[in-house]
Amino acid sequence: MTSDGVRIAYCVEGDGPPLLFMQAVHSFSLSHLVPTIDRALARFGLGRQLIRYDMRGTGLSQLEVDGFSPESDLLDMEAVLRAVAPERLAIIGVSLGGPRAIHYAARHPDQVDRLVLYETFSRVADAFAPGILQAFAQLTRTNWEVASHAVLSAGLRSQDEQVARRWAEMLRKSITGEAMARFIEGHADEDLTPLLGKIQSPTLVCHSVDDIYIPFALGRRMAELIPSARLVPFEGEAGGIFNHGPAIEAIDAFLPRQLPDAARGDQAAADAPAPGLTPRETEILRLVAAGRTSGEISRELSLSIRTVGRHITNIYNKIGARGRSDATSYAIRHGIARE
Repeated sequence: MTSDGVRIAYCVEGDGPPLLFMQAVHSFSLSHLVPTIDRALARFGLGRQLIRYDMRGTGLSQLEVDGFSPESDLLDMEAVLRAVAPERLAIIGVSLGGPRAIHYAARHPDQVDRLVLYETFSRVADAFAPGILQAFAQLTRTNWEVASHAVLSAGLRSQDEQVARRWAEMLRKSITGEAMARFIEGHADEDLTPLLGKIQSPTLVCHSVDDIYIPFALGRRMAELIPSARLVPFEGEAGGIFNHGPAIEAIDAFLPRQLPDAARGDQAAADAPAPGLTPRETEILRLVAAGRTSGEISRELSLSIRTVGRHITNIYNKIGARGRSDATSYAIRHGIARE
């Protein structure tokens, strides 16, 4: 429970260095609606203690709240981390979760070991014009289904319509239209830029050079203002952390991890075919574990989508995987995924 009496739901999974993952306003209990989320979280969670929570007014946390503000965001995080009680931890802040991560890292520099800021910003007005925010808040109140689908269809323009529908469904099930409007209004004036210089932890700023919502210049500016930050630009539209293999690899390599000896493997093991897999299947499994989509694998290996799909089906059958999350875990356990 927070210091102002709000009940906050959270979950802790795995063993290893603590990692707090904060993604916009989506509930951790609904990640199954978008399979690519499970794939990325399987990668980040292996060898780490993965911590997720639902902020007030969303998901499994207390829904009836007085309002939303940067200070209430901080109270939610402080309540969760008091309960989990890690001495030090790493934090990933994605999109609307980024300002919360910045706020906590600046207020609690002795507790944050590493910080990742992905496709985010420090000042709301830099990313969203006030008129647009006001219009969107009004639309969420009058037609939440249309509002959720419109913004996610635009933000995920490189993805298919089904993916956009899944993200929109997850958003609507995580927060009501009225609560989303109040969240927007409560953060419209948020400016955490003055806090960037107070962040002491090594920081990785990942940003797409083609981001259509949050300009690349905002990520570059944060990297310049945070004393120990490194900027990792990548090509292509943003569309969420779960769609960019290179970004996932960079983040995974940046964060501390503790794996059992059997899971570490070595370079020779990584380059050799896995038992029962052909060299080509091992190569494709390595790319799957790196977060590549079937389309990206197709282009990288000069194979047709159908051929890639057939290989992935064969791989899953051979290793007993039910999906990308299982395949990623298998690849890391057997030293196939690049560290």
